[in-house]
Amino acid sequence: MGRYGRLEDALDVIRNMPVSPGWAVWGALLGAARAHDNASIVKVAAEALMEIEPENAVLYVTLFNVCADAKRWEDAGRMRDEMGRRGIKKQRGQSWIEVRERVCAFGSGDGSGLCMAEVYGLIEG
Repeated sequence: MGRYGRLEDALDVIRNMPVSPGWAVWGALLGAARAHDNASIVKVAAEALMEIEPENAVLYVTLFNVCADAKRWEDAGRMRDEMGRRGIKKQRGQSWIEVRERVCAFGSGDGSGLCMAEVYGLIEG
C-alpha cells in the first residue's frame, strides 16, 4: 500500500494489526511516507519508531533528510543536535566482495581494508 501511495490505508492496517507492529513495519511506512512527501504520516511513523528504538541512527538520519528535502533547515539541525546529545552516530556504509573465497568489507575511500590489494588487482584487471 505504501509503495502505491495509499498511506492512510497502510496506517489503518498497521493500527489494526493483531500484533504490535515492530521496527520493520513502521520503518516501511516511514520510507513510503517520505517517498510520497506525506509529512503527517512521516510524523506518525517517526513517533512510533522513537518509542520502539529511540537510539536507532536510521530514524534520525531519515528525519534529517525529510527536513532537508523540505528545506526545513532548523528542524534538520535539531535532528543533528539530538543525535549528538544522545551520542548516536550513523555507521558508515560498507561494500562486501568475495575475493578468492574470502569475504572482504570496505568503505568508500578506504584503502586499508584487509584484502584491498587483491580488490584493486581485480579492478585493474
